Amino acid sequence: MLACWILIGLQVWGQSPVKGRVTDANTGVPLVGTTISVIGGTASAVTNDSGYYSIVVPSLQSRLRFSHVGYLSFEKGINGDANLSITMSQANSSLDEVVVVGYGAQKKVTLTGAVSTIDSKKLQDRPVASVVEALQGQVPGLTVVRTSAQPGAQSIDFRVRGTSTFSNNPVLTIVDGVPSSLDRISPADIETISVLKDAASAAIYGSRATGGVILVTTKSGKKGPPRVTLTMSIGNQTPTRFPEKVSALDHALLSNEARKNDGQPPKFTDDEIARLSSPDFKQVNWDDYLLGNALQTDYNISISGGGENNDYYLSIGYLKQEGIMLNTSYERFNVQLNQNVRINDRLKLGLKLGYVPSTVTAPTGNQLSGTLTNVAALPNTDDELKTSDGHWLGRADGGGNSIAQASEDGGQTLIKGARLAGNITLDYNITPHLKFTGNYGIVRNQSRLRDYAKILTLYKQDDHEAVASKTEFNTLKIGYATDVQQNANLLMNYTQKFGDHSLSVMGGFTAEWFEQNNDGITTRDFLTDEIYTVGAGTSNPTFWTITGTASDWSLASLVSRASYSYKDKYLLEGTLRYDGSSRFLEDVRWGLFPSVSAGWVISKEDFFNVDQVNFLKLRASWGQVGNQNVGSYYPFANTLSQTTYYFNGLPNRGVQTAGAPNPALTWETKSAFNLGLDGRFFQNKLELSVDVFKERTSDILLQLPLPTTFGQNEPYQNAGVIENKGWEIEIAHRNKIGEFTYGISFQVSNATNKVISMGGVSPIINGNTITEEGYPINEWYGLRSIGYFQSDREVTNSPYQNALTSPGDLRYQNNGGDPNVINADDRVRLGLSNPRYPYGVRLNVGFKGFDLIAFGQGLMKHEVWSNGWTAQNFDRENSTLRTYHLDRWTPETPNARFPKTRMGSGAADDGINDKFSSFWLENAAYFRMKNIELGYTLPSSILKRVKIHSARIYVNAENAFTITKYLGYDPEASTGTDSRLVESRYPLAKVYSVGLNINF
Repeated sequence: MLACWILIGLQVWGQSPVKGRVTDANTGVPLVGTTISVIGGTASAVTNDSGYYSIVVPSLQSRLRFSHVGYLSFEKGINGDANLSITMSQANSSLDEVVVVGYGAQKKVTLTGAVSTIDSKKLQDRPVASVVEALQGQVPGLTVVRTSAQPGAQSIDFRVRGTSTFSNNPVLTIVDGVPSSLDRISPADIETISVLKDAASAAIYGSRATGGVILVTTKSGKKGPPRVTLTMSIGNQTPTRFPEKVSALDHALLSNEARKNDGQPPKFTDDEIARLSSPDFKQVNWDDYLLGNALQTDYNISISGGGENNDYYLSIGYLKQEGIMLNTSYERFNVQLNQNVRINDRLKLGLKLGYVPSTVTAPTGNQLSGTLTNVAALPNTDDELKTSDGHWLGRADGGGNSIAQASEDGGQTLIKGARLAGNITLDYNITPHLKFTGNYGIVRNQSRLRDYAKILTLYKQDDHEAVASKTEFNTLKIGYATDVQQNANLLMNYTQKFGDHSLSVMGGFTAEWFEQNNDGITTRDFLTDEIYTVGAGTSNPTFWTITGTASDWSLASLVSRASYSYKDKYLLEGTLRYDGSSRFLEDVRWGLFPSVSAGWVISKEDFFNVDQVNFLKLRASWGQVGNQNVGSYYPFANTLSQTTYYFNGLPNRGVQTAGAPNPALTWETKSAFNLGLDGRFFQNKLELSVDVFKERTSDILLQLPLPTTFGQNEPYQNAGVIENKGWEIEIAHRNKIGEFTYGISFQVSNATNKVISMGGVSPIINGNTITEEGYPINEWYGLRSIGYFQSDREVTNSPYQNALTSPGDLRYQNNGGDPNVINADDRVRLGLSNPRYPYGVRLNVGFKGFDLIAFGQGLMKHEVWSNGWTAQNFDRENSTLRTYHLDRWTPETPNARFPKTRMGSGAADDGINDKFSSFWLENAAYFRMKNIELGYTLPSSILKRVKIHSARIYVNAENAFTITKYLGYDPEASTGTDSRLVESRYPLAKVYSVGLNINF
């Protein structure tokens, strides 16, 4: 007995007590119920109501594990410190979160592919009208450009990891399991967004995944009492950058100067110049008539909750966005109902229904882009646009009135659309480890277009009673469009854990159907503008135009995935998809798309004992994805289209072949390798993710040029090979100092491509770009400018450019063509046309109920063609200049920003300074502060009195400011290889708003 007491005493003497406190890393709130355990031992403890704990450990060199539901678990060495207090980070922004992937979900800690996620918090921090706007700059490797900011417009360009093909490979966007556009989805209804970037993550979607995949999951209810959330915002929109035109007087003086430089007589007389310089002359600013401030309102209310066997989420929203351009607007209602019901221990049903009716208004006849272009070119030499009694005037130079044509007096386009989406899911647990999932989803989009152009009368500037011009007749166009996307999935999932081994296997069948129909009729000659139905128009069928198209395709697939992990330390995953497409002939219809990926959580190794490193994982993956985008018709078969033939001068209906078939046409395939590293450091306060990738796309779907004697449209062929490689970096830091919390994150990426093969047709020169084997796609191709001619002697001693070339004109380099002449043979590669180094930065600050959120994004490099507004000529009197063109070459200013002024574009000087050259390439790099928001959350002590759970008010500025050296109006819109189109795009708006979020 004595010996036993002695042994017990020795054992107790060898142990040591450790105590401390556990708190939330962001709020400092004590964490009640945190479990603390000794690694390699049996002792454990739980924190009390104040977050304190006490535990007896074998040694002060032991290591402790801290775990709490909803928080990131981690290990900490005691290192001789008997007082050990720690902070824990919430799992909803950590590696422990669940990430939606193809046909399932995984813990982020076990992901082996390149997947980025955005949660609902980031989406709701910005009161934007569409999900697309909220995605910009949030994900490394994802470039999002809205090429038109028109309210309700779906002009969106997604690009994941650059360009890896010649053909059309759009990003696949999937909402609640069904392929669908994102533009009609309310950001308030979204729970998470996952972006599958590498082939290993996207290969489960096979032939539709070459452009990457975006998965959107809408909200579901949470267990608990009903929770009502109300959000509302109201904002004022104003146009962003709009290059200032020169004044009416400067326009006249510069026009005369340009004509003098071209050897032409002046256009504006001394009397006209005196009139324009008079204090009594009040010039019309066309831009002010076209663009102005506009209101934007957004309201959403939702109710959610759940019990033991069901959960629900119901939301209703309303958005009204007036356009900053006259006669434009967008209105959207949205209703979303999501419900899950557990029938019994084995059976669970899920239902998701969404309905989104919308209305878009715009100027008649698709004149929006034309109106923007025309108004951008008009000089401010008119002094009025309307008579005193409200009649529209023509221009002083006899031209039309683009403002009148774009207004409701000219007519209006009205598009009423509706999106109906439904999704039903059945989960049945056959055994505790084996589950069957059946799913059917459908998205139906329909729209009705009514475009009515009125008879517009313009009166003369100098005689308000005289008609300057009048539209000959009024017209009406009615159009109906419907598309239906359906898919069905039958899947089996098996999960099992054998000690330290975890296995998950999924397999099944999936099918997709898509059909589209478009019908339209155009008629004219209505007796009154008050009644515009088809039956009220002319009865003469000669003036009717009836159109109609239809298309469809289908896809059947077998899918499978197997995932294995050992101690969540060694990770392995493989996927297979076997696709069959209706777009290809039976012999080549099926394609196999495999992937394999692996991960190693280095921080779980016994030899890795670095307290500053909380998590470190190495990832590697390889996979193949495909592309089947060759239109909805059947390119392997002879197809016919309707046409008109003339016999004896009379039209006769007939058919013609739509294009040459290619029965051997099959998949375009992209193979991609990815290597990644994920880490968390310094008690999870610093997070880092790095990826590098290399892709090779082969059998690219191309319409190679053929001789005109071929007589038909070129058939699609499998030709061409492209390599694409790049990298992505994302870094984030979060911390709390007393009551002050902050977080900052930064992400940047880059991708470059190279053409390996072009099927024997290299190079292809398309306008001002060249694509050639051994070089990137669509490089700029033109003359290299080497400054200005400064004397007649320089002109004489240089290769011939133009008969009118003189000092002040651009001077071009001779590059191996005719040494005596500058011509097309002197063109050289001038650089990449694709944007480089897209980046985003985000800042969050909180202090005593106040919070500040700032988010900016941009490009570090983007060479664009600065023609259009930035070009410096008068386009044969059809255009004016900007104020920055005043910095032009003259004998007194030989080092000016721009060459001497000329008429340009069709005038005698055409080709002197207008030729495409390096001079007109400009770096459109920019930083745009996309969002700044200052909010205040009311104290809970006040809200409890009125039974409100939480309430937050905020002020917000969207597109607050832009930093760039680019001279055009919007560097973000300067995509593509023809920036003449930039001025035709609906300009972006700054939005200053106030809002309120309430939870009951």
